[in-house]
Amino acid sequence: MDSRFDFAGVDEQGRTFIMEVKVVPLAEYEDMPVKERAKMDFSGRDPSTKVAYFPEGYRKKAGDTVSPRALKHIRELTWIKRETTVRTIMCYVIQRTDVNRFQPSVNDPEYRAAFYEAREAGVEVITLVVQWTRDGAAYFVRDDLPIVSGGL
Repeated sequence: MDSRFDFAGVDEQGRTFIMEVKVVPLAEYEDMPVKERAKMDFSGRDPSTKVAYFPEGYRKKAGDTVSPRALKHIRELTWIKRETTVRTIMCYVIQRTDVNRFQPSVNDPEYRAAFYEAREAGVEVITLVVQWTRDGAAYFVRDDLPIVSGGL
């Protein structure tokens, strides 16, 4: 293992845990390739029904993973879960309130596959929605956003 995770500690039941946190700033009505999204009409959709997705960003080549570091983290959490008794947690902090679900991005098939493999192995996934105020304070909204497969 060669990652540094965001948190490690002992939970209320005395179990050792490791938690990785990823920030999720993006959401769309549907997570799909940009070219496909451009063909869609979302004008009649409720503004609070977007899907938050992770990861998204620039990549050098179309087949590359968006975030090699995020991919490494989720794979190592999966390995830890399978090989030890350590509680493993992946926490996605969603920094917007116009969402009603979360999914791993269809634009990164490698991370998406690793995400579902991690869940199947028993890595806990927390979707934490927070609301920011104009003065810079963040407030808890919910931690039970449904995780959907969605997309393509």
